[in-house]
Amino acid sequence: MTDEPIQQQNDVAAEPEPTLEERLAEAEARAVATAAERDREQAAAAHFRDMADRHLTAAERATTRADDAEAARDAASEALAATESARDEALDRLTAAEAAHHDALDGAAAADSARRAAVAAGEKATVRAQEAVAAAERKAEEAVASMAAAEQRLGAEAAARAEADGRVKEAERRARTAEAAAGKAERHAERAEAARSEAERRALAAEGARAEALRAAAVAGERAAAAEVLRDAASHEAERERARAEEALAARRELAAALRQPPHPAEAGASPGR
Repeated sequence: MTDEPIQQQNDVAAEPEPTLEERLAEAEARAVATAAERDREQAAAAHFRDMADRHLTAAERATTRADDAEAARDAASEALAATESARDEALDRLTAAEAAHHDALDGAAAADSARRAAVAAGEKATVRAQEAVAAAERKAEEAVASMAAAEQRLGAEAAARAEADGRVKEAERRARTAEAAAGKAERHAERAEAARSEAERRALAAEGARAEALRAAAVAGERAAAAEVLRDAASHEAERERARAEEALAARRELAAALRQPPHPAEAGASPGR
């Protein structure tokens, strides 16, 4: 056991020492290997820098797309607000059209009531005219009878004739008055009919305006729904672009951390020899 280390020391001492040329060749070989390793590391670092630049460019593009998506989302929000305003305006117009429709219906009902009243007044005037004509006829008959009696009574002929003439004139005057009243009643009825026609026309126009307001409100609702969908899509796109930008920035940080790592041990060991 004690002789074995001594034998090993003797074997080591017996080995020949390397010459200067061998040492120089070994040093040159190490220098070449170190230069090759340094070149490979520099190429890898250049590759990593190029990759980092590409990721940075992609991140900047993703940031730009995210900004564009946010701008599109803001535009969609503004379009949604404008659409909601248009819908509110359409609803206001619909309310006004319904109010005008109700007013037109009330006017038509009033005109119909006036027409009915004018027709009733005309009928009453006609009845009064007929009654006046009948009274005039009766009075004429009475006048004829009076004239016959006057003819029989020669002494009272002038007085009876004058009285009959007066009654006939009065009857004619009443008949003309009744005819004039009937004409006025007919004119009132015509005006009432014209007012009713105008009220019906306004009611139809109000109904058309109401239908148009309903269509405008439907279109505004559809546009609001479309703007809401566009805003949601823009929000989702902005979130995706932001996630891509964050991934690109994380990759860039990892590459930068890899580039900041210490040099390879082989290069550090070769530096003292050089």
